[in-house]
Amino acid sequence: MYHPKHNPDGHDFEERPVCGYETFYAQGLDMWGRAGFGQCVVCSYRRSPRVADQEGFGEHVTWLMGKD
Repeated sequence: MYHPKHNPDGHDFEERPVCGYETFYAQGLDMWGRAGFGQCVVCSYRRSPRVADQEGFGEHVTWLMGKD
């Protein structure tokens, strides 16, 4: 669960496409620094570090392909 004292890196809340609120608390980022893992404080959706790595990999590849 989210608690402000567990946010030492100061990650901002992200928008959750399911509930539509900007209430996804990212506890950390994937290995490419593109997708956060954590939990939405409204709808309780959880994204694991493994899922964040998978989403971040796709975003990273997209970024690499458009880098020219």
